[in-house]
Amino acid sequence: MVFVACVDDDGENVNVPPTNGPRPRKIKKLTWQHTKLRNLKAVLDEHYRSKLTPRQRVAATVRQSNEVSPRPPPKGSPRWAVRQQATDEDTEQMA
Repeated sequence: MVFVACVDDDGENVNVPPTNGPRPRKIKKLTWQHTKLRNLKAVLDEHYRSKLTPRQRVAATVRQSNEVSPRPPPKGSPRWAVRQQATDEDTEQMA
């Protein structure tokens, strides 16, 4: 089996086995997300997937990862979407 060298969204090299379709997306956890936002995203994702054909569902494969993204919350994020602890940590890092 031959592995293909690819680069993920953070610019890291990853080895991915070749496939006939699109490469599965790797989703990293965002520590700053509030539970309300995660739940809302899960509902939207499920609704979206329910509208796809079986073939589209296969092409839209998502690979969950236990890795954590180092990205901070976007500037101007609504308060309800960001965990309070995350905003406190970001403030400390800026000081």
